[in-house]
Amino acid sequence: VLALSDGPVLLAGAQPGVPKLESLLVPVDFSEPSKKALELARGLAELLGAQLSVLHVYEYADEPPTAQEMERARDRMDRWLGGLEAKVIIYPAPEAHLGIRDVALRERPGLVVMGSRGLSGIEKWLLGSVTERALRFLREPVIVVK
Repeated sequence: VLALSDGPVLLAGAQPGVPKLESLLVPVDFSEPSKKALELARGLAELLGAQLSVLHVYEYADEPPTAQEMERARDRMDRWLGGLEAKVIIYPAPEAHLGIRDVALRERPGLVVMGSRGLSGIEKWLLGSVTERALRFLREPVIVVK
């Protein structure tokens, strides 16, 4: 469904009831799909009067980043957001989807809005899809924006 859709896709888990949309979480990687997801989430947050949280997972291979590296990541996020009013979260994790899962468990957003590059075929097999991996772990409803 994600690969074939031209527009945003809302995926909701089997959680009973209507989610409380008091907060939205937007994981970003500074890509164009992330910008599109952030634009949609910003509009939804304004419409709903919800708290907007923007997450960047700082991926690392062997050792977690230093305080200085985390500060540089925060500075980059602040420049990328361009003054947008939002809660900024920089979270270190060995893989992005695990960081998204951890932050969602901690923050308990009513909705997660994610961008997707729409990789398919060999690209997806080689590179994987953070969005699809994160969807396996998230309990919250998710809007995926291509």
